[in-house]
Formats: sequence, C-alpha cells, structure tokens
Amino acid sequence: MFMTLTLVTSAAIMTPQPGAVAVYKDWYAACDNGAACEAGSMSDGTDTALRVVRLPGRDGMLRISMSGQSSVAQEVALLIDGKEAARGIMGTDTVFSISGAQSLPIARKLVRGYTATIINIGADAAGDDVVARISLKGSAAAMRHMDSKQQRAGTRHALSAIGRRPQKDLAPVLPVITQQPAAEIKKLPRKKQLAMLAGAAGCSEEREQGFTTDQVFPLTHQDGKDVAVALIGCGSGAYNFMSKAFVGVRDKGGGREDWSFRPAPFDFNPGGGFAEDGAPILVNAFFNEQDGILGNYAKGRGLGDCGSSQSYVWDGTMFRLIEATNMPACRGVWQWPTVWRAHVKREFRQLARIY
Repeated sequence: MFMTLTLVTSAAIMTPQPGAVAVYKDWYAACDNGAACEAGSMSDGTDTALRVVRLPGRDGMLRISMSGQSSVAQEVALLIDGKEAARGIMGTDTVFSISGAQSLPIARKLVRGYTATIINIGADAAGDDVVARISLKGSAAAMRHMDSKQQRAGTRHALSAIGRRPQKDLAPVLPVITQQPAAEIKKLPRKKQLAMLAGAAGCSEEREQGFTTDQVFPLTHQDGKDVAVALIGCGSGAYNFMSKAFVGVRDKGGGREDWSFRPAPFDFNPGGGFAEDGAPILVNAFFNEQDGILGNYAKGRGLGDCGSSQSYVWDGTMFRLIEATNMPACRGVWQWPTVWRAHVKREFRQLARIY
C-alpha cells in the first residue's frame, strides 16, 4: 500500500523557524519572520482585550484595537488611568481600531499606564457604564519586545524604549512557496479503502474509542501521476480530533483501486507531531479545496483561547508551511498571534476551474 514517491524538485528548502510568544505579566508579545509584531492584553475575567500591531520599517503601520464579545454596536471611550485617550464605535464586529497619527501617542500612554478602561458613552449609557477594565501590567515590557525585534529600541520611533539614535529601515524578505496547480481528479479512493489505510496505519484501537472520519482530496497532476491527500481519523480528545496525513499517487486517470499511499512529508512539524510509523498527526485537520490549504488547529483547552495552528500548501515535494499562529497562555486571547508567514505563488491560469 505504501510506495516511494518521485516528485518535482523545488528550490532549496529551509526549515521554518516560527517566532516565540513572550508573556509579560498580563500582556504577551510576538513577532513573525517578517518582523510584523503585536502585543496584547490577557485576562482571566473579561472577554474584552487590547491589541497593538505594528509592521516593520520607517513607515510601518501601527494599529491599536479593542475587541469584545458584544453583538451590539456601542459608542465607547478608551480611558488610560482615568483620562480619555480615544473614542469611537465598537461595531457589530466587536472591534474598535485606532491607527494613523494618534496611534503612537496612545500606544505610549498604554506603556506608561496602570489600567485601561473601556466605557460605554452612547445614548444608552447609564452611570459610568464600564465595558471592561484591562490591566496594563507588562505592557511596557511587551512593547519593548516589539521595539527590539523591529530594531526601533533607542530611537524616536520606539513605543517603549525611546531614545535618540537613528532608526534602521528593517524589511525582512519572506520565503516564497510555489504551490503546485490544483487538478480535478475523479475516482478517488472509497471510504472502505480509507478504512483499510487506517488499519494499516495502526489507528484501529483509537477509532474504536471515537473519531473515525476519513477524508480524501485531490492535490495535483504531477509527473504523469494523480496526487491526492488523505486525512485518516486516528483518535480524539475532549475537544481535539487527530488525523494521520498521507499522500496518495496513481497513474494519471487510473481507477479507484490503483492508489498507493505513504506518510505525507512536511517541512515543519504539524500540531500532533509524528507517529512511530513516520505519519504526521494533524489536530482538527481541514483541507480547503478552493485554495489548496491544508490546516491544523490544536486547541489548548475547549474555550479556544490558547493553542496553535499551521497552514500548508503542496509544493510538489512536501507540504510547506505558509502561516503559523501560537498562544501558549490560556488567558482570554481569542486571536492567536501570527509567528510565521510565507508568500504563496500560484499558477492561477491552471486553477481557472477552482478559483
């Protein structure tokens, strides 16, 4: 059932090195490989959060946003240590953003402050009508982390570590992944064939206890072969479902019985690691047929406010990492920071039937 797969060679492959997420008291900070950075508040008792995002370079965008769980639009004000710093509408998307010239002085107030308060100042406000109180403990260190990673520390453009030295125009180059063009492939393996693959992959015991969903998707035509990806259900937990990933090949236009499979190769360890047989294990795996993205989404707990995710595309030799997020602390951060990015080069002409 398994065979060696000869595929198109690609440019030199570098192992991705996603950035780390640092935690400073009630704030976190993270930067990706393109030096795009963010810092944000964490909380054990409120769904409302502050988030500061900054891009690298002399004119890199700086945006401060407030997000919450309310489904009703509110006119709100941001107070820092009791003094109003900004006001606006927290819309039905529960986000109010500040950017442009006013974002830098407000970010610096967050660095120097102790507490941020978001209050409802709309017509329906009653009394002080506090939406949320957010601790600023750790905000200075978190934004100093951003300054350091973007080489702004000690310059006039820093958020926390302000100085007088000239700023460097940092602009890291992101890796470019050439994705194999998608193809319409008929006669994919039947469910019973995938179940046999699950047995050969050592998943029988895990499947008796829970998750048994198997999926197979077309990937591409390559070297006279049809290529597909199979996600084989191989166990579950309280809120995570494990799948082993395999790449299948057959002669182009062959029958359902002609597929042979081997463990799918990855350039970066997916969420569940690798089994003893070498098969990668994805958590809550999904495949988007529109853009050919294979995803892994591992929650640290059922609430979904911590965990990690990875997204991959097939480059002809392996699944290559194009985005990774991570949040190690389970403290109310619903939008996990991005710690790795890559550009994807696609052959749109060959994807006309799919896009």
